[in-house]
Formats: sequence, structure tokens, C-alpha cells
Amino acid sequence: MASNFTVPDARSLLLLRFPFFGYLALRLKLRETHKDSEIGTAATDGSYLWYNPKFIASMTKDEVCFVVAHEVMHCAVGHVFRRNGRNMVKWNVACDLAINQILVDAGLTMPKNGLISDEF
Repeated sequence: MASNFTVPDARSLLLLRFPFFGYLALRLKLRETHKDSEIGTAATDGSYLWYNPKFIASMTKDEVCFVVAHEVMHCAVGHVFRRNGRNMVKWNVACDLAINQILVDAGLTMPKNGLISDEF
């Protein structure tokens, strides 16, 4: 279900529903990317939250909130600063598994294709 709900909207809703994630989301500068080859979904480097508006538009408002909180958590737990020489793909998958479980346990709605495992 596509929506007109935006990343700035998600930050506001997170402030109301999940103030910890909302406050941290306000610390990231927002940058849209319109080239799928650059950022097809969303990403962060600890200063910026990049997102593809086509990806965001394909989700419900609760899923957009999850994606924003997900990127915030990469910063909050230091993933963007601790990768060092690790394999980027494996590191991101491992970090996503840890983050997504935290967010689901907190009551956020994960997008259908999000990574989660009962093993961890």
C-alpha cells in the first residue's frame, strides 16, 4: 500500500509514539536520493539519513517510521563507526538482524522484506 507519508512525517510521528527514536532521528540531516543505483532504500553515515523517495512511498506510515528508526539505531549503537575492515555486506546483515529485533520488540512495524530471525 503506497502512501504520501514522508521521512519528515515519520520523524514527527516517532517523536510522539517513540520519543527516543524520534529525538535521535532529528539529529540526522535528511537527503533524498533519486538514483536507485546510489541508495535504493535508506542509509546513514551517522550524520545524514539518505533515502530513496520511491522506496519510502511504497510503504505504510508505520513501515516508514520503522525504516527511520532502523537507520537511527545504526547510529545509536555505533554500527556506522565500528565496521572497521569487516565485510560490508555481512556486517550490515548482522547489524540489521540485531536492530530489527530491538525495533520489533519496541512495538514498531517492520516492512515485509525486513531481516529478522528467531535464532538471534
